Amino acid sequence: MDAGRICRLLRAELAENGVKLGRDRFFNVLREHSLLLEKLPSFAPKTASSRHSLPVFHNLVKEMTLTGRNQAGTHSGLCG
Repeated sequence: MDAGRICRLLRAELAENGVKLGRDRFFNVLREHSLLLEKLPSFAPKTASSRHSLPVFHNLVKEMTLTGRNQAGTHSGLCG
């Protein structure tokens, strides 16, 4: 559960006890007590892997001259 959701869940209980604590101040309190986790870097591949045994198809659309809509769609019936 993230800290923003915890803040929303505790807001009513804190208000009953006379504590006014907004989201930013809640994060500051967590940060002061070292209760926030460091953000992990998102994993995203930088390039597509070209070292595989799958067939590689050439880009046939690159050689075409398109003059209207729907000329470069798939017609195999597999994609809907």
